[in-house]
Amino acid sequence: MKHTMKMIQNTVIRRRVPCWCALLCLVAILGVTGDVKAQNVSVSFTNNQTWVDTPIQIVFTVENASDFGEPVLPQVDGLKIQYEGALNRSSRITIINGRREESRTVDLAISVTPTRAGTFVIPNIQLEVEGITYNSSDVRLTAVAPVNDGKVLVDVFGPDTSVYVGEPVQLSLQIWIEEFEPAGYEVEIPESTMWQLVKAGDSDWGPFKKSLEQMAANRQRPSGRSEIRDGRRYFVYEIERELRPTGLGSIEGLSDVSVAVSYPTGVERSRSIFSSGLQFSGLIPLRVHADIGDIGIKPLPEEGKPDYFRGAVGNFVVKSSARPRDVAVGDPITLSFMVGNVRNDESVLDTLRPPPLHLMSELIGDFKIPSDPIAGTVDGDIKVFTQTLRARSADVEAIPPIPFAFFDPQTETYKTVYTQPIPLTVSPAESLAMSDITRASGTSPEQNDDSPSSRLESASEKGLAANFPVNSTLLTSSGRDIGAGTAIVAVAPPIGFCAIALLLARSRWRRRNPMVVLARGARAKALATLQATQELAESSRCVRVYISEKSCLPATSATTSESLHLARVAGADTELLHELEGFLHMSERAGYAREEGLHMNGRDEAVRLIGRLDTCHWKTFSADLTEKSEVLS
Repeated sequence: MKHTMKMIQNTVIRRRVPCWCALLCLVAILGVTGDVKAQNVSVSFTNNQTWVDTPIQIVFTVENASDFGEPVLPQVDGLKIQYEGALNRSSRITIINGRREESRTVDLAISVTPTRAGTFVIPNIQLEVEGITYNSSDVRLTAVAPVNDGKVLVDVFGPDTSVYVGEPVQLSLQIWIEEFEPAGYEVEIPESTMWQLVKAGDSDWGPFKKSLEQMAANRQRPSGRSEIRDGRRYFVYEIERELRPTGLGSIEGLSDVSVAVSYPTGVERSRSIFSSGLQFSGLIPLRVHADIGDIGIKPLPEEGKPDYFRGAVGNFVVKSSARPRDVAVGDPITLSFMVGNVRNDESVLDTLRPPPLHLMSELIGDFKIPSDPIAGTVDGDIKVFTQTLRARSADVEAIPPIPFAFFDPQTETYKTVYTQPIPLTVSPAESLAMSDITRASGTSPEQNDDSPSSRLESASEKGLAANFPVNSTLLTSSGRDIGAGTAIVAVAPPIGFCAIALLLARSRWRRRNPMVVLARGARAKALATLQATQELAESSRCVRVYISEKSCLPATSATTSESLHLARVAGADTELLHELEGFLHMSERAGYAREEGLHMNGRDEAVRLIGRLDTCHWKTFSADLTEKSEVLS
């Protein structure tokens, strides 16, 4: 419930002016802006008593003002005071007898969170609005530290025995919430309702966050069971997660696990129109840190560790394949090294590292292997590593068996498994002889005298012309004709993309500027309406609706005076204004005279007037909407 504070000390920051001058300015302002209500600033707050770490809210409500800054916040020991920005914005426009009134309201929120128990005084908070500084009065706030006394318990359990680094560990997070029995009501609160007291967004789940996210994705939640502990009956909710410790000591993030629960002190009848049942009352915000059991983590033994061991813990099988197998020396060969997890544990594959192929003597003697790290891909219970090999000589006959070392925690020993050898057919690399290059140039070996004396004599006689003659075939320009089909295929996608982008942009613009769209179609709409009627009153209404829509105002028929004013703003000349005024007054007189002239044909005159009005300078840009919305005021 909001309590209104005593408010407000107004301190005028601007220069003082004589009273008579201020009164004259006020009268002038009221005469010009009589359609805007006076500005007002008020302050409210949600409560003056709260729990530790539970914020209250102080709200400045600013009415009919557009120029205001951020509140000047005080510093109070034990309180965290923070500006939250604009909480709500609202506006209201009323038009009564042609007079338009507008009011605007903005709520500026400030959160105050006590970090310890005690009684605090929040000094005045300053807010400058339209050059005037408003000060709130002091707020007295009492913060109480919540007492748990066993209502909520949080435990984390692991395996009974110690585990090795890298070995999977099954952890269990248990949340014990005492069953609540409301006094004076014979109702039994189910475990599903008690789970709703857990504030998942305010809790720190640590490594169990992923398990909760998977449950939420499947629209599930932890189910509770009833158990007795220390003579008190609890609902127990259990969340499990399998992890692999990456080092000695505690598991990362486990010590930070804490659960936030709003435990009730009573129940009350709901005041909602949608529900007449009971609801919790007097909620106590509790934050309970997990009590972590002893989880022992052992290092891997150094004795018997293979040279190619890269931290794999579990039980694995390996297989390899290569493509292509018929290659020349230096050609790339794609080697796929696959590791399968025998225990169907996908979590181990995420961090599994490949064997160091570039360090194995069995491979580097016959193949060139890059030393860059290999990124593997997980597919079910298999991880595939891909590397490129190049045979060094034609003597290579196969890719030898590749070892993969791992530690088996069940037998507590290191094991090494090997892939099967992969046979290859490697042929010598093709080479280009110098005689082939000479023949390709068009000169026979007999004609090519490459002796030093011959080259010097030729150079002295011919100069640069003594250089090797250029083959005419090298100067032959080669081109490729692009067919019409290829051109269409190449050009059509970008043209189609641009067309779709333009259509989407046009659609977004029309949705953002509905009044401008209405203004642009006003003439066609009015002429279509006039085709179905000849009555003078209906023709007059079409002209007035046309003028309203061209002015980017709501599609309602304006009065005669408003229509003339809008046409004058659009730049209509005096003659057109006289004709428009005569036509509209004639339709009004015909309406009051009932039978006399009520059924006169006014369509032709309305069409002529709309045609002339359409040549006026109607502004239909969205930036002018604010200006035009005030034309009728």
